[in-house]
Formats: sequence, C-alpha cells, structure tokens
Amino acid sequence: MPVVTMPNGDLVQFPDSMSREQIGQFIASKFPGVYDKPKPSLGTIVTDSLARGGENISATLKDDLPAYLASILGQDEYAVEQIEEGRARRQAAAEQYPPQYGANSEVFSVIKPTASPKLPTSS
Repeated sequence: MPVVTMPNGDLVQFPDSMSREQIGQFIASKFPGVYDKPKPSLGTIVTDSLARGGENISATLKDDLPAYLASILGQDEYAVEQIEEGRARRQAAAEQYPPQYGANSEVFSVIKPTASPKLPTSS
C-alpha cells in the first residue's frame, strides 16, 4: 500500500488498487488548490518581460527593418518572407515567455491607487 504525505503533513495509506491519478484526485478534493500553479515572482515577471522584449527588438532589427528596405527597393517577395520570420520570432517569444497580464487594464486593476497628497494652497 503506497503511503503518501498529504499537504498538511499527515501520512495516508492508499490501497494498491488506486492509481496515481485517483490518489491525486483524492488529494485535490481534500486540499483544493494544492495543484494550482504558483504565481510567478516579481523577478520572474521582470526577466521574462525583458527576454520577450529583447526578442521583439531582435525581430525588428533582423527581420522588419530589412523587410522595409527590401520593399523600398522593390524586392517584395523577400520583404514578405522577412515580415513572416519576424512574426514567427515574436510568436515564439510570446510562447516561451508568456505575459502575465493581457492588457494594461489588467495591470492597473492590480495596482492599488494611492491617495494624492494635499498640497497647501496659498491664501
């Protein structure tokens, strides 16, 4: 019989007939949220944002700018290929370093407004 340490520290024996999935479901039913993905730290958010931003800058310099120049020079097929490579590079960066917030409104909903200080008025 497998013995499993529960999230609260208790040791629980499960019958051999129970699969790992069934044991996991049992634990999840007794301790909701135990398998939830933890929120990333501020450091992780910052490093992922910088990495994603670096990839976007790289796509601009390596793909978009040459594409614009090629388009000006009449090489439209090459320009389209470069633009698509830039899109693919940005998509890969977004998948590898996913943003934590989808829009600015989500960020502003997390930031608590502070009261503005009252400035003295001249009388």
